[in-house]
Amino acid sequence: MATDINRKQTWMAVSAVLCALVLLLGITGAVFSRRARAAEEELRILQENAVLNAVSQLETLRRHIDKALLSRDENSCSQWLMRVSSGAAGVLQSITLLPVDFHGTEKAMKLANQMQDYAVMLEGGNDEGITQSQQQALKDLSTACQGMMEALHSARTAWAAEENGKNLSSQTLMDDTVAYPTLIYDGPFSDAQTPEHVYALQGLKEITREDALRIAREYLGAEALRIAPGTDVFGPIPCYGVTAERNGVVLQMAVTRQGGKVLWMFPDRGGFESLKTVEECRQLALKFLDEHGYMNMEPLQFEVYDGLAVLNFAASQGQTLLYPDQVKVQIRMDTGDVVGIECRGYLTYHRPRGALIPDITAEEAQGMVSEQLRLTEGGRLCVIPLNGSEILCWQFTGEYDGERYLIYINARSARQEEILKLVETEYGIQVV
Repeated sequence: MATDINRKQTWMAVSAVLCALVLLLGITGAVFSRRARAAEEELRILQENAVLNAVSQLETLRRHIDKALLSRDENSCSQWLMRVSSGAAGVLQSITLLPVDFHGTEKAMKLANQMQDYAVMLEGGNDEGITQSQQQALKDLSTACQGMMEALHSARTAWAAEENGKNLSSQTLMDDTVAYPTLIYDGPFSDAQTPEHVYALQGLKEITREDALRIAREYLGAEALRIAPGTDVFGPIPCYGVTAERNGVVLQMAVTRQGGKVLWMFPDRGGFESLKTVEECRQLALKFLDEHGYMNMEPLQFEVYDGLAVLNFAASQGQTLLYPDQVKVQIRMDTGDVVGIECRGYLTYHRPRGALIPDITAEEAQGMVSEQLRLTEGGRLCVIPLNGSEILCWQFTGEYDGERYLIYINARSARQEEILKLVETEYGIQVV
C-alpha cells in the first residue's frame, strides 16, 4: 500500500513539474513571438522605406534628365548630367536594400548602372555636343525611370496585399503583371559601375546558417540573448538574417554568406536618454571598430536623434583618407552600447590601394582653390569615389559667407573635382 502511495505521489510531482515546464515554455514562446513580430515589423518598415526612397530618387532623376535635355549651355548640361549620374547611384543603393532575390531585381539594378555610366559618358562630351541619337537615348532614360517607378509602385501594392504582409517576395517583382522597363542601353558601359568583387570578402569561404548564428553571438558578446534566424537578405551581398536581444533591445542583423561578416545591424527602437556626449560615443565606437577588425578608422560627420548617436568613419592608408571605405555606427547614448552598424561601403571597397603618391604638392593644389574661401585646414590626401572610379585628391576645408565647405582638388591633374558643404543642424553635422 505504501508503495502505491509513493508511486502516486511521485507521479503527481512529475506531472506538476511537466505542467510547470509546459506553462513556462508557453510564456517564453509567447514573449519571443511578440519580439520576433516587432522585429519583423521594424524590418518591413525599413524595406518599405527603401521602396519609397527609390521612387522619390527616380522622380528627381527624371527631372535632372529632362533639364539636361533642355539645357542649351554646354556647362549647364554637363552639370545636370553629373546629377543624373549621382542620382542613379542613389537609386541603385536603394534597390539593393529591397528584400528580394538578386535575380529578381537584376534588370532594375542593371538599368540604374547603365543610367549612371551613360550619363558619365555623355558628360565627357565631344566637340559636337550631344547628338540627336543621344538626345533620344536620354528621352528613353526618362521613360525608363517612369517605368521603374510604376514597377515599384506595383510591387509595394502587391506587398501590402499579401496575406502575411511581412516580406516582399521574389514573385512580387518578377511577376509578369509588373511592367518592368526595357533596358535602353547595353553598350560598353553597361556593367562597369558594380565592382566585380566585394573586395573585403574576396577569397573567403561560404558559411552555413549555424555559422552565422555563432558569429552573431560572438559579435554581440556574452550579453546577447535569444539569438535566432531572422529574415535573409539578398542582393549583391547575400546574407543570413539573424535576430537577437541585447540589454533589452531587439537587434536585426545581416551576416554575409561569403566570409561571415556582419553587413549591418539595427535596433528595434530608440528613445534612450542622452547621458553621454558625442565625443564619448565616438570613442566607444572607435574601440568597438578596433576590436572587430576595422583598423585605422577616422571619424567623419555625425547625427544625434532619439537618444542614438550615429557616427560615420572612414579607413585610412598611411596619411591618406579612404572615403569609399566607410562604416556607420549607432551608439545608445544612455549605456554606450553599440546597437547599429552598416559596413556595405567598407566591405565592398576596402583593400590596399598601392602607392598613393600625388603628382602635385598640397601648395600647388591650394593654388586651385578659390581665393574667396578662407582656409581653416590645409591639404589632406584622400581617395574619393566619383563617377564609378576612385580619384586621389587634396582635401581643403574653409569658410565662405559664414558657411563651411570641403574642396577636393585632383592630386594628378590639379582639376577641381568636388565641392561639399558642411551643414550643422540641431541633430549634428551633415555633408551636402
